[in-house]
Amino acid sequence: MTGAIHRSSADCQNWGVVRNQANNPTWALAATANGYLYAGTEDSGVLFSIDDGITWNSLGTGLTLNNVRALAVHHATGRMYAGTYGHGVFVSTVRTAVEEARHAHAMPEAFALHANSPNPFNPSTNIQYEVSRSVEVKLEIFDMMGRHVRALVQERQPAGHYAITWDGRNEHGEQVGSGIYLYQLNAGDFVQARRMALVR
Repeated sequence: MTGAIHRSSADCQNWGVVRNQANNPTWALAATANGYLYAGTEDSGVLFSIDDGITWNSLGTGLTLNNVRALAVHHATGRMYAGTYGHGVFVSTVRTAVEEARHAHAMPEAFALHANSPNPFNPSTNIQYEVSRSVEVKLEIFDMMGRHVRALVQERQPAGHYAITWDGRNEHGEQVGSGIYLYQLNAGDFVQARRMALVR
């Protein structure tokens, strides 16, 4: 199953999928002694999970490059190394990821739409937002003329932290051209829009 992460019990006889994104393969995995998991992906940088792979969040420590091909954790120093395709090796700390994991599971106090990363981008970018209560959520992409390009989210969501990847395609699955695009979050009475640049 392309792009999937599988998990097994101790006997390794039965396997279940814990993350499956066919268009965003997982190239590398690393784990810490306290059970935190890290995944190096092709289009979303490094993701992490603190619940045995059930949910995954972006590791927002400044590494926004895509195509992370190798991960390694040095347990004595708490450092994590990420080897990328064509961009060298980066280093961060496990401690930062743990702090982000705790933050991700704390309920947000307000609605928020964050700057996408990377920006400019090609071929994809990550958009993160926060919902402070259960509400109908719509996250849409528009061009600079105000024309609708694609709806990324259109559903009722409970309070929490969310992240989604836009692959630079419209509603018909066609790649859109280079340019400035707007992404807009509508959540109840909250409305916010930000700009992003796609460079082909």
